[in-house]
Order: sequence, then structure tokens, then C-alpha cells
Amino acid sequence: MAKNWMLATLLLGCLFLGIKGYEYSAKFSHGIYPAQPHSRIYEKPDLYYGAAVRARLGEPAIIEQLKELDDTPEEKLSSDEASARRRLQKIRQMVVSPDQQPFDLAVVADQIMPLPSEGTGGHGGHTEGLNDTFPWLRLPAVIPGGNMWASTYFLLTGFHAIHVAVGLLVFAILLTYRLDRKRAGMIENAGLYWHFVDLVWIFLFPLLYLF
Repeated sequence: MAKNWMLATLLLGCLFLGIKGYEYSAKFSHGIYPAQPHSRIYEKPDLYYGAAVRARLGEPAIIEQLKELDDTPEEKLSSDEASARRRLQKIRQMVVSPDQQPFDLAVVADQIMPLPSEGTGGHGGHTEGLNDTFPWLRLPAVIPGGNMWASTYFLLTGFHAIHVAVGLLVFAILLTYRLDRKRAGMIENAGLYWHFVDLVWIFLFPLLYLF
């Protein structure tokens, strides 16, 4: 009976790690990394941010996608896509302008990803950023404190995932043994360790996902 519960825990733990792996993959695809230079999160819309947006728009694959978008007749686009295309054309002109001003970069950042704290519609009255309408863009975004959040997120969830993996390894080893009274101490210690991992997650989940 004990082995059945251990096996169920092992399978559910593997499922948890699989979900966490998918979550990490999604974060990476959106340019959310623990730190620079891979991260596409910037703290403020400064010249470094403008250069990053310009570099992204200058990538060959993005240029090809933009050309295809520009050549698409407006009647084949949804109203949101047509509006987003016009906004995208505007910010493309902004980031290549030699007279680029900090305010222009703030507008660029808001068009790419409006911050919830600035209202439901952002500065320009739009509800979705360009990265939402055209996911293939993956333009750098401005999130004040974003890199600190990303570093904290990966640190906490990464260490927790390591502890989960260690616990699953312990359960896998125990499944190869005959679980009798001689190994009662091992089973109890493994259970205590796993409850510790559960307890940590009870605090991590609301901290990272609900607030």
C-alpha cells in the first residue's frame, strides 16, 4: 500500500516538474530570463531600450515578417490587427528617428506592452500591446522592477524544483526496497522532507502567482 502512494506521489511530482518546464519555456519565449543579456525586460524606456527595440526590428526574420504584414491587405486583417499594424508602423519610425526623445521611447514601450498600473487602456487607449497582437514580434518590454521580479521568480522556483527532484529521486530509490519495519525511519524521513517541500510551495504559490 505504501508503495502505491509513493508511486502516485512520484508520478504527480513528475507532472509538476513537467508543468514547471513548460512554464519556464513560455517565460523564455517571451524574453523573460533571470538576468541580462538574454532578458528582454528593461527597467525604463531609455536609449538602451530604444537600441534593443531597434535591434529586434532589424533581425532578418522579423524584417521578413514585417514585410509580409505590410503587404497584407487591410481587409484580410481583423480590426485589432489593422489598428496594431498602424501603431507598429508608427513606432518603427520612432525608433529609427535620429531625433529620438525619451518621451517617444515611453510611447514605444506603452505600445509594445501597456502596464496595468497605467489604466486598462494604456497611454494610447489600446487594451493589448503589440506583443499580444503579434506574438512573433517579441519586442523588448519595459517593466519597472521586472528584472528583479524575474530573478526572484527563477531563484525561488528553481530551488524549489531542485528540492522536488531530490524528493522524487528518494521516492524512486525507496520503491526498489522492501518497505518493512527496518526501513520505517527512512520512510518517515522521506515523508517529512516531502511535507517540507509541500509547505514551501504553499507559501511560494500565492507569493509568485497571486500577488
